[in-house]
Amino acid sequence: GVADEPTSLAKLLGALRRHNVSVLAANQQASNVALIAAIPEKDAKKAVDAAHAEFIRSLPASSKGRRPRRNEMIAESVSLG
Repeated sequence: GVADEPTSLAKLLGALRRHNVSVLAANQQASNVALIAAIPEKDAKKAVDAAHAEFIRSLPASSKGRRPRRNEMIAESVSLG
């Protein structure tokens, strides 16, 4: 997945910067299973949109003739607080 690539954190931070999202802290876990970015709550929607644009992009239609919904493609949840 995305977290297996050593440049993934840099890609995430670049996408957040391009969308004017402030990053308070960031980390890529040593086990390469998660990318973590702490951001202000006010920037949450922009951050999710930036991550989707960078890593998910448009996918071709499935065999049923429709693309999967974004929320079906992301296994991790976004938590605020």
